[in-house]
Amino acid sequence: MRKLIVLFIPLLFLLIPLKGYAKTKEMTVGLTDAYTQATFYLEFETEQTYNVVVTYPSGFTHETTIEGTEGTISISDIENGEYKLSITADNDINVKSRVEAKKTEVSANPKDINISTVVSGLQIYFKNTDLVMEWDKNANEDSIDVEVIEPNTMQVLDSNKLSGNYYTLDFDESIKQLEVYLVPAKSANVEGAGTRFTIDVVLDNGGRVTFPEQTLYNVNEYSFNASVRDNMTVFVDEDDKTVYDNTFISAGEYTITIPLNDMKNHITVWLKDEKGNLNSFSTIIDRDIEAPVFNISPFDTVTKNSSVNISGSVTEATSVFFNEFEVMTDEYGRFSFNNALVVGDNNISLT
Repeated sequence: MRKLIVLFIPLLFLLIPLKGYAKTKEMTVGLTDAYTQATFYLEFETEQTYNVVVTYPSGFTHETTIEGTEGTISISDIENGEYKLSITADNDINVKSRVEAKKTEVSANPKDINISTVVSGLQIYFKNTDLVMEWDKNANEDSIDVEVIEPNTMQVLDSNKLSGNYYTLDFDESIKQLEVYLVPAKSANVEGAGTRFTIDVVLDNGGRVTFPEQTLYNVNEYSFNASVRDNMTVFVDEDDKTVYDNTFISAGEYTITIPLNDMKNHITVWLKDEKGNLNSFSTIIDRDIEAPVFNISPFDTVTKNSSVNISGSVTEATSVFFNEFEVMTDEYGRFSFNNALVVGDNNISLT
């Protein structure tokens, strides 16, 4: 007896050629291996009523109706040979289709089957241009089978067996969606085990970071600006050590200050949105801790003038202070300042 069942089982992916005319479409697929289950996936461009007839290699037929734009037809007791699908409708038919077939191996002793349909504690997010998945490690499961597909072309991007609880995949940035299938390895051959889902790709979570100057002299801290969305978390790694971690409830522009180490500081700022998607921004900050060296041009220390001009140069500084007045240096470190004098002694501090 032929049985008609509804399944969502991955494995063999075949793109099916279509032929025919308006109001009628026909497709043919050969199943010549020892498959026990097959599922036809149909996606229509327009919503209407579609009549679908499946013809087995032996000539046995099954007829069904699909309302709307999507439908699946699953069959068991696979016969070797060509299966034909004939689709008819009142209006023109534009359809994308594929078939998935699977060999099912079940132990003769039911006690030997370790069935697990859910990968517990699953977290999915994007880290820059990588897909990342984490899950709780089950002591009863040796490994997890992972398959990632580009759903529009049905290209298999990766198929892997993992012994840990962390997975990452670098993929083409032009891809907008990913279809993921996860199943504990011990349950891979059990009908209905595993989880399949489609996720939208999020490579930009909307956060931004602006870094100011990258060479600093004789300072212990560094400040930069972060533009964040609601409930976005910012954390900063400096030379592989986290030096800042804070969640901003409201969107806006924020100034963040972090401590600096001596010499070069390798800084990576991570912005994480509410769904866990991460974007990073990196820079290298040079911190110069050597004291600047002044070279002061000679000037009269006794004068009848009402002011005195003091000029010179300084190493590795962008400005100098004459008492409380700041004077900027030029690109060569040179400076000049006209200091007003009072009658008597005048104390001038240069820093």
